[in-house]
Amino acid sequence: MVDGKSVKEDIAEEKERLGKMTWEQKKEHIWEYYKIPIISIIVLIAAIIGIIYMYKLNDYENVFYTVVIDGSMEGMSAKEDALTKEFTEYLGIDGKDERVYFDNNYTLTYINSIDQDPYISAEKIMTQIATGSIDGIIAEKAQINGFSKDDQSAYMDLSLCLTEEEFKAIEDHIIYYTLKDGTKVPNAVDLSDTRIVTQMGLTVKEPCFGIIISAPHTENGVEFIRYAFDLK
Repeated sequence: MVDGKSVKEDIAEEKERLGKMTWEQKKEHIWEYYKIPIISIIVLIAAIIGIIYMYKLNDYENVFYTVVIDGSMEGMSAKEDALTKEFTEYLGIDGKDERVYFDNNYTLTYINSIDQDPYISAEKIMTQIATGSIDGIIAEKAQINGFSKDDQSAYMDLSLCLTEEEFKAIEDHIIYYTLKDGTKVPNAVDLSDTRIVTQMGLTVKEPCFGIIISAPHTENGVEFIRYAFDLK
Protein backbone atom coordinates (compact mmCIF):
# COMPACT_ATOMS: atom_id res chain seq x y z
CA MET A 1 0.00 0.00 0.00
CA VAL A 2 1.36 3.49 -0.93
CA ASP A 3 -0.03 6.72 0.65
CA GLY A 4 -3.01 4.80 2.05
CA LYS A 5 -3.82 3.32 -1.36
CA SER A 6 -3.79 -0.29 -2.29
CA VAL A 7 -1.42 -1.67 -4.92
CA LYS A 8 -4.44 -2.29 -7.13
CA GLU A 9 -5.45 1.37 -6.91
CA ASP A 10 -1.90 2.54 -7.70
CA ILE A 11 -1.81 0.33 -10.80
CA ALA A 12 -5.21 1.66 -11.94
CA GLU A 13 -4.06 5.27 -11.54
CA GLU A 14 -0.81 4.55 -13.41
CA LYS A 15 -2.78 3.02 -16.30
CA GLU A 16 -5.02 6.07 -16.40
CA ARG A 17 -2.05 8.45 -16.50
CA LEU A 18 -0.36 6.46 -19.26
CA GLY A 19 -3.61 6.34 -21.24
CA LYS A 20 -3.69 10.16 -21.49
CA MET A 21 -0.07 10.44 -22.69
CA THR A 22 1.40 10.43 -26.18
CA TRP A 23 3.90 7.74 -27.11
CA GLU A 24 6.83 10.09 -26.53
CA GLN A 25 5.44 11.15 -23.15
CA LYS A 26 4.97 7.53 -22.15
CA LYS A 27 8.62 6.75 -22.97
CA GLU A 28 9.82 9.76 -20.95
CA HIS A 29 7.53 8.88 -18.04
CA ILE A 30 8.57 5.23 -17.93
CA TRP A 31 12.26 6.13 -18.14
CA GLU A 32 11.95 8.83 -15.46
CA TYR A 33 10.19 6.63 -12.92
CA TYR A 34 11.55 3.20 -13.78
CA LYS A 35 15.08 3.80 -15.05
CA ILE A 36 16.78 2.37 -11.95
CA PRO A 37 14.98 -0.99 -12.07
CA ILE A 38 15.36 -1.06 -15.88
CA ILE A 39 19.12 -0.46 -15.64
CA SER A 40 19.36 -3.04 -12.85
CA ILE A 41 17.61 -5.64 -15.00
CA ILE A 42 19.85 -4.86 -17.99
CA VAL A 43 22.97 -5.16 -15.83
CA LEU A 44 21.72 -8.43 -14.35
CA ILE A 45 20.97 -9.88 -17.80
CA ALA A 46 24.40 -8.78 -19.09
CA ALA A 47 26.08 -10.40 -16.06
CA ILE A 48 24.21 -13.67 -16.59
CA ILE A 49 25.12 -13.70 -20.30
CA GLY A 50 28.76 -12.98 -19.41
CA ILE A 51 28.87 -15.82 -16.88
CA ILE A 52 27.34 -18.25 -19.37
CA TYR A 53 29.77 -17.13 -22.08
CA MET A 54 32.82 -17.52 -19.84
CA TYR A 55 31.61 -20.94 -18.70
CA LYS A 56 31.17 -22.09 -22.30
CA LEU A 57 34.52 -20.54 -23.27
CA ASN A 58 36.37 -22.47 -20.57
CA ASP A 59 34.29 -25.63 -20.53
CA TYR A 60 36.91 -27.92 -22.08
CA GLU A 61 39.80 -30.19 -21.13
CA ASN A 62 43.34 -30.10 -22.46
CA VAL A 63 43.89 -33.81 -23.05
CA PHE A 64 47.44 -33.18 -24.24
CA TYR A 65 49.23 -30.12 -22.88
CA THR A 66 52.84 -29.79 -23.98
CA VAL A 67 55.32 -27.01 -23.26
CA VAL A 68 57.38 -25.89 -26.26
CA ILE A 69 60.63 -24.17 -25.21
CA ASP A 70 62.41 -21.62 -27.41
CA GLY A 71 60.58 -22.39 -30.59
CA SER A 72 57.31 -22.23 -32.42
CA MET A 73 55.45 -23.00 -35.62
CA GLU A 74 53.31 -20.81 -37.84
CA GLY A 75 49.93 -20.34 -36.16
CA MET A 76 50.94 -21.99 -32.89
CA SER A 77 50.25 -18.95 -30.69
CA ALA A 78 46.65 -18.94 -31.94
CA LYS A 79 46.39 -22.75 -31.75
CA GLU A 80 45.90 -22.83 -35.51
CA ASP A 81 49.18 -24.52 -36.44
CA ALA A 82 49.35 -27.68 -38.53
CA LEU A 83 50.66 -29.76 -35.61
CA THR A 84 47.77 -28.92 -33.29
CA LYS A 85 45.19 -29.53 -36.00
CA GLU A 86 46.71 -32.77 -37.24
CA PHE A 87 47.38 -34.32 -33.84
CA THR A 88 43.85 -33.38 -32.73
CA GLU A 89 42.54 -35.32 -35.71
CA TYR A 90 44.95 -38.17 -35.01
CA LEU A 91 43.57 -38.56 -31.48
CA GLY A 92 40.03 -38.54 -32.82
CA ILE A 93 38.85 -35.68 -30.59
CA ASP A 94 36.68 -32.73 -31.58
CA GLY A 95 39.09 -29.94 -30.58
CA LYS A 96 36.33 -28.24 -28.59
CA ASP A 97 35.39 -30.19 -25.46
CA GLU A 98 38.77 -31.96 -25.62
CA ARG A 99 41.78 -30.08 -26.93
CA VAL A 100 45.45 -30.40 -27.81
CA TYR A 101 47.62 -27.50 -26.63
CA PHE A 102 51.23 -26.84 -27.58
CA ASP A 103 52.16 -23.89 -25.35
CA ASN A 104 55.07 -21.99 -26.88
CA ASN A 105 55.19 -19.17 -24.32
CA TYR A 106 58.42 -20.40 -22.72
CA THR A 107 62.09 -19.59 -23.09
CA LEU A 108 65.29 -20.71 -21.37
CA THR A 109 67.53 -18.44 -23.44
CA TYR A 110 69.02 -15.38 -21.77
CA ILE A 111 69.05 -12.40 -24.14
CA ASN A 112 70.66 -10.00 -21.68
CA SER A 113 71.59 -9.76 -18.02
CA ILE A 114 68.25 -8.28 -16.93
CA ASP A 115 66.09 -10.72 -18.90
CA GLN A 116 63.91 -12.57 -16.37
CA ASP A 117 61.84 -14.65 -18.79
CA PRO A 118 64.07 -17.76 -18.59
CA TYR A 119 63.89 -17.77 -14.79
CA ILE A 120 60.10 -17.35 -14.83
CA SER A 121 59.72 -20.06 -17.48
CA ALA A 122 61.90 -22.52 -15.58
CA GLU A 123 60.07 -21.91 -12.29
CA LYS A 124 56.68 -22.31 -13.96
CA ILE A 125 57.69 -25.56 -15.67
CA MET A 126 59.09 -27.02 -12.44
CA THR A 127 55.84 -26.13 -10.65
CA GLN A 128 53.77 -27.76 -13.39
CA ILE A 129 55.88 -30.92 -13.21
CA ALA A 130 55.48 -31.04 -9.43
CA THR A 131 51.71 -30.57 -9.64
CA GLY A 132 51.15 -32.91 -12.60
CA SER A 133 49.82 -30.14 -14.83
CA ILE A 134 51.63 -30.87 -18.10
CA ASP A 135 51.96 -33.94 -20.29
CA GLY A 136 55.18 -33.29 -22.13
CA ILE A 137 58.03 -30.96 -23.02
CA ILE A 138 59.55 -30.17 -26.40
CA ALA A 139 62.97 -28.58 -26.03
CA GLU A 140 66.34 -28.62 -27.73
CA LYS A 141 68.60 -31.56 -27.02
CA ALA A 142 70.90 -29.53 -24.78
CA GLN A 143 67.96 -28.51 -22.56
CA ILE A 144 65.63 -31.52 -22.50
CA ASN A 145 67.21 -33.14 -19.42
CA GLY A 146 67.57 -29.91 -17.48
CA PHE A 147 64.50 -30.61 -15.35
CA SER A 148 65.67 -34.03 -14.16
CA LYS A 149 67.28 -34.75 -10.79
CA ASP A 150 70.40 -36.78 -10.03
CA ASP A 151 68.30 -39.70 -8.82
CA GLN A 152 65.23 -39.34 -11.03
CA SER A 153 64.42 -38.38 -14.60
CA ALA A 154 61.67 -35.83 -15.14
CA TYR A 155 60.28 -38.07 -17.86
CA MET A 156 58.73 -41.48 -18.31
CA ASP A 157 60.94 -44.45 -19.17
CA LEU A 158 60.03 -44.96 -22.83
CA SER A 159 60.96 -48.63 -22.73
CA LEU A 160 57.97 -49.06 -20.40
CA CYS A 161 55.62 -46.94 -22.51
CA LEU A 162 56.24 -48.31 -25.99
CA THR A 163 56.02 -51.88 -27.19
CA GLU A 164 59.31 -53.66 -27.76
CA GLU A 165 58.76 -53.42 -31.50
CA GLU A 166 57.99 -49.68 -31.34
CA PHE A 167 60.99 -48.96 -29.15
CA LYS A 168 63.29 -50.83 -31.52
CA ALA A 169 61.87 -48.93 -34.52
CA ILE A 170 62.92 -45.55 -33.07
CA GLU A 171 65.97 -46.69 -31.11
CA ASP A 172 68.30 -44.41 -33.05
CA HIS A 173 66.22 -41.39 -31.98
CA ILE A 174 66.11 -42.17 -28.24
CA ILE A 175 67.66 -39.68 -25.81
CA TYR A 176 68.99 -41.14 -22.54
CA TYR A 177 69.45 -39.60 -19.12
CA THR A 178 72.11 -40.98 -16.79
CA LEU A 179 71.23 -41.17 -13.10
CA LYS A 180 73.90 -40.75 -10.41
CA ASP A 181 74.10 -44.53 -9.98
CA GLY A 182 74.99 -44.89 -13.66
CA THR A 183 71.59 -46.12 -14.84
CA LYS A 184 70.67 -44.83 -18.28
CA VAL A 185 66.98 -44.04 -18.70
CA PRO A 186 65.51 -43.75 -22.23
CA ASN A 187 63.40 -40.70 -21.51
CA ALA A 188 63.01 -38.63 -24.69
CA VAL A 189 62.99 -38.81 -28.48
CA ASP A 190 64.76 -36.62 -31.02
CA LEU A 191 62.19 -35.15 -33.41
CA SER A 192 64.72 -33.56 -35.79
CA ASP A 193 64.12 -36.01 -38.65
CA THR A 194 60.34 -36.13 -38.31
CA ARG A 195 58.04 -34.15 -40.57
CA ILE A 196 57.08 -32.04 -37.55
CA VAL A 197 60.36 -30.28 -38.35
CA THR A 198 60.99 -31.04 -42.02
CA GLN A 199 57.48 -30.24 -43.25
CA MET A 200 55.63 -28.37 -40.52
CA GLY A 201 58.49 -26.06 -39.63
CA LEU A 202 58.92 -26.42 -35.86
CA THR A 203 61.74 -23.98 -35.07
CA VAL A 204 63.11 -25.55 -31.87
CA LYS A 205 66.79 -26.35 -32.40
CA GLU A 206 67.32 -30.15 -32.39
CA PRO A 207 63.88 -30.63 -30.80
CA CYS A 208 63.36 -33.51 -28.39
CA PHE A 209 60.17 -34.65 -26.71
CA GLY A 210 59.68 -36.33 -23.35
CA ILE A 211 56.54 -37.44 -21.49
CA ILE A 212 56.51 -35.90 -18.02
CA ILE A 213 56.63 -38.54 -15.26
CA SER A 214 53.63 -36.88 -13.55
CA ALA A 215 51.67 -36.40 -16.80
CA PRO A 216 47.88 -36.57 -16.38
CA HIS A 217 47.48 -37.94 -19.94
CA THR A 218 50.41 -40.33 -20.34
CA GLU A 219 48.59 -42.33 -23.01
CA ASN A 220 48.35 -39.28 -25.28
CA GLY A 221 52.04 -38.58 -24.78
CA VAL A 222 52.74 -42.09 -26.04
CA GLU A 223 50.36 -41.48 -28.94
CA PHE A 224 52.30 -38.35 -29.82
CA ILE A 225 55.48 -40.38 -30.20
CA ARG A 226 53.64 -42.89 -32.36
CA TYR A 227 52.23 -40.03 -34.41
CA ALA A 228 55.59 -38.29 -34.82
CA PHE A 229 57.38 -41.43 -36.00
CA ASP A 230 54.44 -42.92 -37.88
CA LEU A 231 54.44 -46.07 -35.75
CA LYS A 232 50.84 -46.97 -36.63
